[in-house]
Amino acid sequence: MQIHTGERAFVFDVCDNILARKSYMHRRMHIHTGERLCACKECDNTLNRRSSSRRTQCAFIPACDVCDKTFTRKSCLNVHMRIHTGERPFVCYVCDKTFAHKLSLKIHIRIHTGDQPFACVEGDKTFTLKSSLIKHMCIHTGERPFLCDVCDKTFICKSHLNEHMRIHTGKCPFMCDMCDKSFACQSNLNRHMLIHHGVRPFICDIHVCSKTLHTER
Repeated sequence: MQIHTGERAFVFDVCDNILARKSYMHRRMHIHTGERLCACKECDNTLNRRSSSRRTQCAFIPACDVCDKTFTRKSCLNVHMRIHTGERPFVCYVCDKTFAHKLSLKIHIRIHTGDQPFACVEGDKTFTLKSSLIKHMCIHTGERPFLCDVCDKTFICKSHLNEHMRIHTGKCPFMCDMCDKSFACQSNLNRHMLIHHGVRPFICDIHVCSKTLHTER
């Protein structure tokens, strides 16, 4: 009832301040002793009480000292630093493959378990990744949201647009390390490497031929 009546019954004998609650006496003692019990999660600063940390929202801005990228939280900076350090603390218990992020490991584990939690509502097809489901749904909706600003051709996913743009730019980032020939996409390089390795995986389906080929054509 002291809150409603305004009655302040507890006298703090250090400074003769009158307090509404006895619990406030412990908090006020920190002011006189200089004791700072609550540490800010974002920096090394300490505060008299936990609520101060939430209310003031520390002005410290976590920044990467390698690339100057900034983050809203120190924990995000710590995760980012793994890009520079190469640290990959999350290990697959099946194949020992390592990952920088816990979520990446979680997604990878689905390869071993066969878990495909994302299901197409139009059919029975399921996917390991939500992004794969979103891409697949474009087949049903006819949506092609990625537009080439040179020729207005549209694509289901951004990676297909990026690959298409190399037609206009002439960029061929995938290079053969055996003959220095370069290609616009990885699949073309993989097909080209069959020539060097002598692999001819495709067989002519004409009965009298049975010739083997590097490509299906």
